[in-house]
Amino acid sequence: MSRSRRAFAFAAALLAAASPVACKRKKPPIATRVWLGPTGGCVATPEHPTSGTFACWGANDAGQLGDGTTDARRYATPMRFAAGEVVELALGERHGCGVFQGGKVECWGDDAAYRLGAGDREGRASAPTFDAGGAGLLVAVGGAHTCVRSGGQGERLRCSGAAAEGQTGGGAWSRGVPIRSIALGEAHTCAAYERGAGSSEMVVCRGRAAAAPPAPVLVSVGVKELAAGGDHTCALIDDGSVRCWGKNDRGQLGDGTTHDAAEPVTASGVQGAIQVVAGRRHTCALLHVGTVVCWGANDHHQLAIGTTEDSALPRVVVGLVGGKELAAAGDGTCARLEGGYVRCWGKNDRGQLGGGSYVEHSVPVQLQFR
Repeated sequence: MSRSRRAFAFAAALLAAASPVACKRKKPPIATRVWLGPTGGCVATPEHPTSGTFACWGANDAGQLGDGTTDARRYATPMRFAAGEVVELALGERHGCGVFQGGKVECWGDDAAYRLGAGDREGRASAPTFDAGGAGLLVAVGGAHTCVRSGGQGERLRCSGAAAEGQTGGGAWSRGVPIRSIALGEAHTCAAYERGAGSSEMVVCRGRAAAAPPAPVLVSVGVKELAAGGDHTCALIDDGSVRCWGKNDRGQLGDGTTHDAAEPVTASGVQGAIQVVAGRRHTCALLHVGTVVCWGANDHHQLAIGTTEDSALPRVVVGLVGGKELAAAGDGTCARLEGGYVRCWGKNDRGQLGGGSYVEHSVPVQLQFR
């Protein structure tokens, strides 16, 4: 063998030996949870089981990522929250909140309209808020308001922030029965209550008229969870169906029409749903078989169907299988898949999908870690 051939063979052997290592290093961390806001998101990763590890991405001009800075992140970047280990997150356009171990709720970001519940209106990267008492904690954020469910039986709901359209509810939430789920839209709030003896499941909504019927929404079967979009709300039902009400100008209620509805309508053909999430004007459901269906506005590829045409009927997200969890907000959606990988699609003008660019994703694209 000539000297040049021996040199080439040696280089090839080195490359072959190094390739598996390189590929292994590029393999992204797996996610155990995913949260998405209109301008960014976070995932929980299992690298440090005792303390928990989080990675967040997206816009951060108001400190809405909660890392104590105002630095934007195009990729999922490891971070820790000053308040400790997070149990649950809620991410808004300019603020976020978390439930932390030990029964503490803390919010951060823009405090305009007192949305952080801190008693002042100074924008800040971190701000303490509700002393919610530990048990039964659940936090949700809307366009410019925040609500926390607290109390051992989940019977108390306290809201702070913008209230011009009645979205904080005043004394509307005390019903004497536990609150099962809450969901906040751009300017409305809905709370699902446990079923009373011999009565229908009840959902009470307050806020913007288009999204909040003045009378309680009655659902004849059990509500497992609520999801709120800009001006619409959907309920995941015990039987695996999805029922929605509110604004329907882009087909976000999923009943095949674009007619608004003050009472629940059933999303057509959705069966075996195990989770429902809502963006500004679109809705998605995760089915028990691991596929995802979406409906509503599609001008930013919210439905990931290869076109930008809206759909008032649920459409299957092509090429996405093995789904375990969904998150949606604004005009985007993310799915955590079997194996812990996260893929996102939709609007991405502020890097809110974590793919390293500001280009819209017309198909589900892998979340990139730094």
